[in-house]
Amino acid sequence: MKLLYEKEDCDFSFDQKLNKIDKMNWFPWIGKNYIKTGFLIVGDSHYEDGEGWLSENRKATRQFINNNGKHSYFSSPLLRNIAKTIYNKEIISEKENHDLWINVAYFNLCQRLLPEREGGPKEEDYDLGWSVFFKIIEIIKPKYILKCGINGDGRLGNMMANNNPGWEFISDEFFEKPRIINLSKNNYKTKIVFINHPSGSRGYNCEEWHNVIIDKGKFKLPVKIK
Repeated sequence: MKLLYEKEDCDFSFDQKLNKIDKMNWFPWIGKNYIKTGFLIVGDSHYEDGEGWLSENRKATRQFINNNGKHSYFSSPLLRNIAKTIYNKEIISEKENHDLWINVAYFNLCQRLLPEREGGPKEEDYDLGWSVFFKIIEIIKPKYILKCGINGDGRLGNMMANNNPGWEFISDEFFEKPRIINLSKNNYKTKIVFINHPSGSRGYNCEEWHNVIIDKGKFKLPVKIK
């Protein structure tokens, strides 16, 4: 996949610190206005598409978001449905897509490239992914974290309970639905709202999950809703 993103749309100011994270294979996309919104979107995994652009390419996630999200050159059901969920509308304009992705950060938990036919990340993928996640958020300090897909929540709970990485949490929140996890460390606080996977869940309802994000998660959205 050709790199299409304009460099001025991506914030590179965190890269020096991010580059030091052990076993982080891909830099997260960080939109140029992310620092104003603190809105991080977390996906699951990259799948091999046969073109080879994902292999040994640390900028692949940034290419994926730019080419499939901020622009409409390629089709991505995942990113389309994320935008529909955030805006709570069916038709998203090119400008609205652009506005969304320059205002958020995005990365995938799974730190290995999955074969096209593999069912999804394994437990060990989530274990590594959450350890990388905590290192990333300590650098970019998101206020709101939207996790696309409820898979992996159990491994997060296991990590917090048995190998606590220094964060305070409320254990009961891991048993409630929808899953909304509050985390704090020193003076920094953030929260994660888990939603059904926007591209892989049967009967996914954008309006329903938009309302969960707003009403139950109390998120401040990264874009203005008309």
